Amino acid sequence: MRRKLISTLLAVAMLTALLPTAFAADTVTRAEWISRLVETFSMTVEDDSNMPDNYFSDISEADSCYRDILVAVEFGVIDLEEGEAFAPNESATREFAARTLNSCLQFRLDEDSEYTYSEADSVTYPDDIQIAVNRNWFALSGSDFLPEKAITAAEAQTMLNDAKSVLADDEIDENYNSTYEFEDGVIVIPENVDTVIDSGYTVTITDYEPGIAVGDTFVVYNSGYPVALDALSVDTLDNVTVISAHKNEDAITAADSEGSIDIDLEDFEANELSTYTITNTETLETEEMAIELYSIDYDKASKTLTASQNISVGGAAAGTVTVRLKNLKLDHKESLKTFSAKAIVTADTTVTTEISFDFGSYAGIPSSITLGAIPIAGVGAISLSMEYSLTGGVSMSWDGELKAGISYDDGDLRLIKGYTKKGFSFTAEAQVRAGLRLAADIDLVFVKGVIYGTVGVKMSFKLDAFDSGAPKSCVTIKGYLYAQAGASASVFGQSIPIETQDIFTESNSPVRVVYHYEDGVFVSSCARGLSLKYTTSTSSRYFNPSPSYGQGSYGGGGTAEPVIIWEYKADNDGNATITKYSGNASAVAVPSKIDGYTVTKIGSSAFSGNTAIRSVTMPNTVTEIVSKAFQNCTNLSNVNLPPNITVLGYQAFSGCSSLTEIFIPKTLENTNRYWSGVKASNGPFCNSGIVTATVEDGMTKLPYELFAGMYNLKNVILPDTLIEIQAGAFAYCTSLETIELPQYITEIEHEVFYNCTNLS
Repeated sequence: MRRKLISTLLAVAMLTALLPTAFAADTVTRAEWISRLVETFSMTVEDDSNMPDNYFSDISEADSCYRDILVAVEFGVIDLEEGEAFAPNESATREFAARTLNSCLQFRLDEDSEYTYSEADSVTYPDDIQIAVNRNWFALSGSDFLPEKAITAAEAQTMLNDAKSVLADDEIDENYNSTYEFEDGVIVIPENVDTVIDSGYTVTITDYEPGIAVGDTFVVYNSGYPVALDALSVDTLDNVTVISAHKNEDAITAADSEGSIDIDLEDFEANELSTYTITNTETLETEEMAIELYSIDYDKASKTLTASQNISVGGAAAGTVTVRLKNLKLDHKESLKTFSAKAIVTADTTVTTEISFDFGSYAGIPSSITLGAIPIAGVGAISLSMEYSLTGGVSMSWDGELKAGISYDDGDLRLIKGYTKKGFSFTAEAQVRAGLRLAADIDLVFVKGVIYGTVGVKMSFKLDAFDSGAPKSCVTIKGYLYAQAGASASVFGQSIPIETQDIFTESNSPVRVVYHYEDGVFVSSCARGLSLKYTTSTSSRYFNPSPSYGQGSYGGGGTAEPVIIWEYKADNDGNATITKYSGNASAVAVPSKIDGYTVTKIGSSAFSGNTAIRSVTMPNTVTEIVSKAFQNCTNLSNVNLPPNITVLGYQAFSGCSSLTEIFIPKTLENTNRYWSGVKASNGPFCNSGIVTATVEDGMTKLPYELFAGMYNLKNVILPDTLIEIQAGAFAYCTSLETIELPQYITEIEHEVFYNCTNLS
């Protein structure tokens, strides 16, 4: 009997240890609560090198909770300024638990909602607490919520169980057997019929007799979603019927559906040119500001769209914006039975922006720049724009997944929002706000309106000058990744406008930088005693100081050795060649100046073998990239060649297997080949992953062996301005099957297509 009892107790003990839902004690610490949120919401960081910095003063890698806390920071769960204490071992309070859980779930109160607890005027997060009350996470004590009361293990479990049920309902089944009901007399074209519908509601039906006459109401399917239309004209020729129509909003009477619409980025309609008259507020003179399409490319293999626009003022270059999109889709879920609906737009985005013009003294600057739109036939459209507020220049690069949407479930409203970063870098010298806005104007059965998300960078610049003593000046530059989402929509005919809501702010952003300079030198503490709880470490992946304060080394002071980030060689003309980069940033912004020298060259092997780098931004001052500069940077996926580059050395980007496309500026003249004769290894991009290459309009001579040894190259876009292609330009491009040569070509040198074995 005793042996059986011991065995039973051991079994119970083992089972208890394996159960993830059990808390160790009746109260829950802040660290334990955060760990449970990370587990419940499956928060992950794919690569530990992509973790955010540690912004808190009282945790370190030695703490068992360290990783979970940083993962929670990555998802914007913890709202706490950098340099503050997190207090991991203190009890999680009701307000802390309500705030952090709802930052994950994002329930919103109705506009006419009232607080039903007594402490609403004295708490920090009154809306989150009311959500907690509404969802029965906590019981009131009379009319008191008791925000500072420690949560119990039972209360914590109640909250997490509710979260799990919400998450389960968020799942979209792309193979769901969706059903719809229509008004009497509506003609439904079967989903398997060859049907094409454009954004103007012109429908083309092939190999099917629809039996539709003018005035009939009919339904066609787009990516599995029904679109109800009224026929305005019907024309049939042989096996093709073309119907001009307009949308019928009432023909679909009920739905129980869910699915995902993959949006074809090949349909992107780029904004070709926008012009504005701006006024210098000091001189009162006016100038023309222009935003013009620079290049656009769609890679069919990876389904990736890349669009670049140039910004100019008075005819002079002011900046460039490049946006890359892929995996753009609209998820939807609608049910009249449960009175619930969801609409979510997501996209993988990569944005690189270089602004070299100070707009601070100008009036009439547009607050946003329209990049273009993608129509979704019968359902709506997705638009892209950049939002700006600039005083001074900015250089930034980021990539990640942006998500925005709304969820309505029998009266409970949620704003679905999120941004998952993969790489991020920015540097600026003044007040800056710049972001990408992705908006979906949708017209589903029960969800209609606009949902939108924005991601970008905000930076502030503070100067303190002193009449005596040292240092004479203190400059503090702070910046962070911000993200927002919002909606203006109706669900089941009920208007539910949601004002723009913050995803990431200065106090919960996963990316925050603080730089402090004294008389132009970066330091980690202020000699003047200014309040600095936190400065960005030189070892941080986000360490990209301002170009005007570029230094070869940072830190030092006392007995500490300075940390060398940039090694360089200077000449007598005040120019510098970068010879080595020793930083840890995943997105690197090469400074335009280092220790007062202008950076004009990237030297041989300067970044070679650096696998941490995902993105590189180079200043306009760089005119030459020397051989093997970025060789075997295997994770480098985004690079913009400087617009004034003239020389690109052999194997400069060889072995960059993650790089899939490249844009060649018209200024490039020389590839600085090494071996005589046509060789694959002479190519600047040999053995890289590049599939698509675009040459800027205006180039007249394609340099020697420019694309030699690019074994993955399939798509090449050459400008009509090209008149000469030099020897070996496409040698050993073994995946190249077709190429369209410009009409004005007058000279093609020897072995241009040598060993292009698949070229027909």
